[in-house]
Amino acid sequence: MGAGTVIRTRWGAGLACGLALLAATGCTTLRAERPHHREAAASQTADASQDAAIEVSRRFLTAYRDGRHAALQRELSEPLRASFGADAYRASVRELSETLGKLESFSFLTALRTPVLTSLVWKASFRRTGKDGRPIVQEALFRVLLAPADGQPRIISFSFI
Repeated sequence: MGAGTVIRTRWGAGLACGLALLAATGCTTLRAERPHHREAAASQTADASQDAAIEVSRRFLTAYRDGRHAALQRELSEPLRASFGADAYRASVRELSETLGKLESFSFLTALRTPVLTSLVWKASFRRTGKDGRPIVQEALFRVLLAPADGQPRIISFSFI
């Protein structure tokens, strides 16, 4: 076999391998770029569910901050509503005021992956006056768990951490 035959054989084999690789890669890329309709619909449903849960927890935090216990109660699940009455709410606000201060603002941080429940984490900012009379601003995390009830997300647990 001459030098020209070896070069043509190697070149031909390299071209064949390259084309096979290109074809395989192209097919894989196309499949990865095209989500199935069921997956897309499930993702849209999950996004809508998460958006609704964020809005419920935003209304809860707003009512908590503004001292509107009745509005806050509307966002709770039935069992939590029964246990977090006006007295429990006032005690909670008092404890937070003594340790962190008054809730001033909050912002959504992230949703944690959990099956069935929606777990959201917020950043909450508090302000209080120090013993020297100067303002103290500090932040804490607020975690809220929501579950569907009557087609709407309802808060089943919450805590400032």
